[in-house]
Amino acid sequence: MRGSDASERHPPGTQAIQDQLGEPYRRYHAAARRLHAQLVSTVLRPDDLALATEQRGDREWTLTVCMADHVGGLSVIAGLLTAHQIDVTGAGVFTLTLDVSDGAPAPAASGRRTRRRRRPQRAPVPARLMLGIFELRTLEPAAPDWDAFERDLQAAVSMMAGSGLDTVRALVMDRVSETVRLDEQRETRLLPVSIDVDQEASPDATVMRISSSDTPGFLFEFTNALALLDANIARAEIRTGEEVAQDTFWLTDARAAQGHGRGAA
Repeated sequence: MRGSDASERHPPGTQAIQDQLGEPYRRYHAAARRLHAQLVSTVLRPDDLALATEQRGDREWTLTVCMADHVGGLSVIAGLLTAHQIDVTGAGVFTLTLDVSDGAPAPAASGRRTRRRRRPQRAPVPARLMLGIFELRTLEPAAPDWDAFERDLQAAVSMMAGSGLDTVRALVMDRVSETVRLDEQRETRLLPVSIDVDQEASPDATVMRISSSDTPGFLFEFTNALALLDANIARAEIRTGEEVAQDTFWLTDARAAQGHGRGAA
């Protein structure tokens, strides 16, 4: 687990996170919620990353990631998982709004920061975080090299915080393309993509439901396309069954969702 020193702000409580994220978050058990709060408390800068992994069974893992809510963040995670030959079988992805004055979750970003004379300017505290809980299945018998994955994701997060998504997108696309090319010998029955857009199901977001064959790189390609359209993924539910992906995205305008300069998953 990697992150900045959390002593600079009060750690957010599990109850405050649950209250903000609501009913969809209640399915996670108490130990998982404590882990989430710990990860959240360590992300203090736009280039911070905190993650944890847990093996659930043969080739089955849970990956929890917390980072600043960068544009295209979910697509980068999905792409790197594909590059490391790890399949996403399910996921819950949430946007958490913080009170930047003390780091505690709040309905909206607030607080005031002052800069004293002659002190070096510090990176702004992210007002919005992405918390993703991914259920994974490895494509190879050997355990994933999680250290290598963390290094790759940390490098991507640092680039998103600096040069932006375009540089990261090109690098991740190259990695995904190489993995998919090596996987082309496997025959996959392609199914049409079904997309349903509902603008009335949520008062705060447009709900998009998609159904498609679970092909390598599909989640990356679809979420990358959303990022190119400046669509902010405020929440996502990823489910795969019978080799068919059934995903739901709650979308808002990325420009309206900027919480730390350049925000949105």
